Amino acid sequence: MKSKWMIAGAVLFMLAAVSGYAQTTRTMQVTVPFEFTIHNQVLPAGEYLVSELATNSIPVLLIRGGKDQPALLSQGIVTYRDGQPGSASAVFHRYGTSYFLTNIWWGGGSSLGVDVPESKTERELAKTASVRRPDQVVLLASR
Repeated sequence: MKSKWMIAGAVLFMLAAVSGYAQTTRTMQVTVPFEFTIHNQVLPAGEYLVSELATNSIPVLLIRGGKDQPALLSQGIVTYRDGQPGSASAVFHRYGTSYFLTNIWWGGGSSLGVDVPESKTERELAKTASVRRPDQVVLLASR
């Protein structure tokens, strides 16, 4: 119970900090056909609007689902693709039937993306998984 209050407090703090001086710089829509985890929170399958909020050069992702679905803020790490820019996409790690959001690529001629830090749940699952590397699932998105 204490950890739920800590998480709620951290989210409220991030919302307050972001709302003061953030602006949306990139947005994409992706259909996720499976339940997935980001920062130890499980989100249901469905349509998601993923936006990057620029706050002092630290990317913060705002992930919003449809009606009656949760929204989530996630701090990320700027990353770049080697070679040619690709399409807008969301990349997940899969361990059996568990999926974890790991990267967002903005596409549109850009090599820019956001790495989502590995959650505690994913680290623990990776230690006990029978495979050395997780499968990567790439979902194309629309901008």
